[in-house]
Amino acid sequence: MSTEQNDETYSNTIYTVFIHGSPSFLANAWGQALRQAAIRGLLGIVDLIVGLVGLADADGTGAMIAAAKHNKVEAVLRLQQRGVPLEARDGAVVIAAAASGSLSVLAQIAEFITCGLAVRNGTALIVAARNGNVAIVRFLVQQGLKASMRDGEALIEAASNGHIPVMEYLWPRVRSKRFREAAMSAAVHQAQEQMVSWLESKSKHVPRPM
Repeated sequence: MSTEQNDETYSNTIYTVFIHGSPSFLANAWGQALRQAAIRGLLGIVDLIVGLVGLADADGTGAMIAAAKHNKVEAVLRLQQRGVPLEARDGAVVIAAAASGSLSVLAQIAEFITCGLAVRNGTALIVAARNGNVAIVRFLVQQGLKASMRDGEALIEAASNGHIPVMEYLWPRVRSKRFREAAMSAAVHQAQEQMVSWLESKSKHVPRPM
């Protein structure tokens, strides 16, 4: 079934719900309907729902977060055009894209977020490091994320989960002995032997904890 057919079928369903649904049902249904439309990339339905009930009643931010998680760039941008702020909920859209590895979403919205809340405080960086996505980590750093305490936290997450490529990228940025030793401790605690060996090869100042 084509996107146009999907849009038409879904449109008919939406109109039926709008006309016949009870107020209590509608209050709970619009948010879910908009999220599903965004996840499926049905832009016509996104426009329809927003036009019928507005962003607040349909939880536009929730739909944008869902679209970011599913790498639906067009849906994210359409919701942004309709008035959903990309930095809503303390940068949850950026964090969702980083967590799911949606580099294309991050690349498309970079010019709008301009190092927004999630990038400034490093939450997205930590999530990407935890998941071992070095492409996302590199992208966030290249957007102007300054070296900070959150880099150290990201280093620890990468070590704890055995993500050597991420460690290789972050290591030069994190010069704090405290964070490097914490990364070693995390790797040992999680039995990440390859990571422990890598850390030992990088610096004599990162001893294996007893």
